[in-house]
Amino acid sequence: MRPSEPDEPTAPATAPAAAPAAVTVVGIGAM
Repeated sequence: MRPSEPDEPTAPATAPAAAPAAVTVVGIGAM
């Protein structure tokens, strides 16, 4: 996990929800 950034005050709560979505988007785009 990456450290919380200034633009991401809620990294612990955002990362788990954003990571799978980003991976899905990238996966669909790659296919």
